[in-house]
Amino acid sequence: MKWEKNKITNKLEAHPTARRSETGAIERIEIYGAADRRRFDIEKAVVWLSNSKTGGQYEVELFDSPPPHGDWDATGVRQRLYVSFLKGLQGFGSGLTVNRLADKSSRSMARVSVRLERSSLPPRVQITGEGPAPNQKFSAPAPFDDRMERHMQVLKFLESHPLVKRIELPGILVPSAVTSKPSRTLPSGFVMPVRDT
Repeated sequence: MKWEKNKITNKLEAHPTARRSETGAIERIEIYGAADRRRFDIEKAVVWLSNSKTGGQYEVELFDSPPPHGDWDATGVRQRLYVSFLKGLQGFGSGLTVNRLADKSSRSMARVSVRLERSSLPPRVQITGEGPAPNQKFSAPAPFDDRMERHMQVLKFLESHPLVKRIELPGILVPSAVTSKPSRTLPSGFVMPVRDT
């Protein structure tokens, strides 16, 4: 903080820097809570995700991007965070698919998709940037699971986990309109110039 002499009163007065003024405006600091992570109603979300044009998956932004398993520390705090997240997701049992989403805007934050399906297959959780196993075959996604209890369980876990920053609903994919006109035409009355030789 700087002190400057007031020209009128001839007394020293405090003149805080811009950074200190901004810091002084903070009323309180709180831990990131469930209300900060999810801003939609579960019932409406299930109806929204039931539309096949949405892909039927939640989009989840993480505070940190988990590295490949080989790069995890043996006993680090971050390793425990990643392990608790992966095990928590795998604990939901069959019909859960979690994949890392490509996000070109920011490499520091990971985005994953979480989809609940009516399937007897074990949970598939791939968020570390490692590719699928060489012998793993992908098929069409199973039908969307619209059971409210499962969505409530998964969202409760995601809202309470410290690795999760935000849970969002996807947009709707809409095909673009096809134009009937050719894309390029010459203007009428145009004469192509000929080179003199």
